[in-house]
Amino acid sequence: MAPSPKHEAIVELLRENPELVVTLFRDVVGDAFPEGLTARVSSESFSEVKTAPHAADLVLQLSDGKTNRFGLVTEVQLDLDPDKLFAWPVYAAGLRAKLRCPVAVLVVAPSARVAQWARKPIATGPWGTFQPIVLGPGDRHHHLRRRAVRLSRSRQRP
Repeated sequence: MAPSPKHEAIVELLRENPELVVTLFRDVVGDAFPEGLTARVSSESFSEVKTAPHAADLVLQLSDGKTNRFGLVTEVQLDLDPDKLFAWPVYAAGLRAKLRCPVAVLVVAPSARVAQWARKPIATGPWGTFQPIVLGPGDRHHHLRRRAVRLSRSRQRP
C-alpha cells in the first residue's frame, strides 16, 4: 500500500527539519538524551541486515563530529499496522549494527488510537521486549500536525 499524502507530508516535514525530530525526541525522553550532537539524515534502508529488506520513513545519524553517538529511526504511523510490530525492532537492530551506537525508534502518531497501540511493548522473545518512543496527539507537540497538514495542502495545489 502506497503512503498517503498526509503521511508523506509529515515525513517530508521531519526530513527537512532533522533538528526538530531531535527536539521532539529529547522532549519525550528528557535529560537522558545528550545535547550538542549534530543531526544529519541518513539512509532509510536496512537492506544491509540479512533479512527481508525494510525501509523506515526517516533515519537520523547523530554525531559529535567524529563519532556516531545516537541513531534515531522516525516512523510516521497513521493507522494500526501489525507488520510494524515486526519491522520496528528490525529497524532498531539494523541501525544499531550499522552505526555501532545506541538507537531508538520514534513513532509519530497523529491519532490517539494509533499512539496508544504503538506504545504497547512488543514481545521479541521469552525474556525480551522492544518498545518504541511514541509521540501522539496527547503529547505537547500539536504544532507538528498543523504544519504537516499545511504542507500536505500546499503540495496538493497545482
